[in-house]
Amino acid sequence: MIVAEFLEKYEAVVKFMNDNHILARDVEFVPLFNKAKEMIARGEKVAYVTSVLSDEYNITDRKVYALIKRLGTDLK
Repeated sequence: MIVAEFLEKYEAVVKFMNDNHILARDVEFVPLFNKAKEMIARGEKVAYVTSVLSDEYNITDRKVYALIKRLGTDLK
């Protein structure tokens, strides 16, 4: 399958993702988001959560904050 065929076949999904600012590459960060939700639900401070997860995933604290915000956004 070539890119054009993929886009044609999944056009509705791609448009939905685009309309909701969903980045395909964020799929690799869903486990991070789930861990963050669990930690926050246990009462951990967000600053602590971002520090721990930034070390675990080898990304910046700011990136973790941005991912938590973006992946936790309600869909249109």
